[in-house]
Amino acid sequence: MSVTPNTILDYILETLREDSHLSDFKKWFLGEPPATQYPSSPWGWIEWIGGRQTPGTASNSMTTEDRFYIVPVMKHPETAERSVVAYVEAIESALASDRTLDGNVAYSWVENREKIKDRMKDHNIIAVFITLHTKRKK
Repeated sequence: MSVTPNTILDYILETLREDSHLSDFKKWFLGEPPATQYPSSPWGWIEWIGGRQTPGTASNSMTTEDRFYIVPVMKHPETAERSVVAYVEAIESALASDRTLDGNVAYSWVENREKIKDRMKDHNIIAVFITLHTKRKK
């Protein structure tokens, strides 16, 4: 069976759902849900955002690079900032513990992290877009 972005998404979801440091997450979604489905804090989503393919060194081989957003979301009037940093560290640690994502890719790494903050009434809502970059042979 060949590895697809869906295979990688399933593995990432399973890894984050099973990580003990992320056990208080209410839900992990596949793709950003509509606002009407947002659960209570903390929660998150994962989505494939594309990537590129280049010819490999051997004939008939391709190197495929995929990127995924992993987005933890926190909402709290006072502690969202520190909490989201701790969750980002836990997510990065879980992903770094298995750089091949159970053999699905040749290598993976966190390429970027971008925090987004929104004020809603008396609560801070903070989300961090963690970009996971994967490289695999096809």
